[in-house]
Amino acid sequence: MIVKIQNGTSIYLKFGSKKLKIPVNPEEIEIKYQTDHKEYDVLGVGNIVIPRKPSLKETSWESFFPSGNDPYRNTGAQTPKKYVDFIEKAMKQ
Repeated sequence: MIVKIQNGTSIYLKFGSKKLKIPVNPEEIEIKYQTDHKEYDVLGVGNIVIPRKPSLKETSWESFFPSGNDPYRNTGAQTPKKYVDFIEKAMKQ
């Protein structure tokens, strides 16, 4: 007996007007938020930091593309080839 897990959260990849739901949600998501602050040493005051506009955020996670009807697979999941083709096409554009 296969029991399907109900999950109310999904992650989508969107490139242009097309979007694709990730088939398996990752256990954790890492977000790196780098800044471009400038630091100066001011006589009589010490170090001061001048905030600047933030850089782009970098988001990463690990997952996989299941090929069968795995119970942890999100509804509407596509074939692994569909995901690879979608991502490769987006990277080229």
